[in-house]
Amino acid sequence: MAPEFSEIGASGRKYSKVFILDTLENRHSEPVAESYVVTDFSCLEISPNLYFATYRLDQAGRLSRRSTIWRCNGGAWQIVFHQGTLIAE
Repeated sequence: MAPEFSEIGASGRKYSKVFILDTLENRHSEPVAESYVVTDFSCLEISPNLYFATYRLDQAGRLSRRSTIWRCNGGAWQIVFHQGTLIAE
């Protein structure tokens, strides 16, 4: 994760890098079985070493569209920004 990482969740709330890392650590403190289906994946280079990825995510019937900005920094990939938007049924 990039130092300046932030996320806007499907709820519309904005989350910091620290909040996301703490949440993931708590959520996965014990083994978890999850099933995700990713479709409609697309990736666009928006500037040198900066990419915009979009996809549709199905989390056991909870459908959302996701968008993520990734940066390639010295051969290492860093997530810079992520957003999830629920798909209305």
